[in-house]
Amino acid sequence: MKIIYVERMRELYAYLELNQIQVNDIGQYNDVLIVNDTLVFRFPKYIKGIKKLEKEVMVNLLLKGV
Repeated sequence: MKIIYVERMRELYAYLELNQIQVNDIGQYNDVLIVNDTLVFRFPKYIKGIKKLEKEVMVNLLLKGV
């Protein structure tokens, strides 16, 4: 398991119980962790992927109206 990802999730979401974690690291651009069968965390593998994820977050925030 990608321990650094779990440590980062604990830093940012201390209240979140990490009871079950499924790892999918075979993706071409992202490592994906599914927590408690309900939350999906994506971790880009490359700098270009980080920039794409930042844009995606901005679009989602605009659509949400934040």
